[in-house]
Amino acid sequence: MLTIEGLISVLGLCLTCFGLGYAIGSKDNNKPQK
Repeated sequence: MLTIEGLISVLGLCLTCFGLGYAIGSKDNNKPQK
């Protein structure tokens, strides 16, 4: 059962992964996080 809460969770996870990938691919060392 996919509810609004589940959708938001998946969306947040996707956004986080995308943001991390974009930051790494952008070669912009603004915040060095391990």
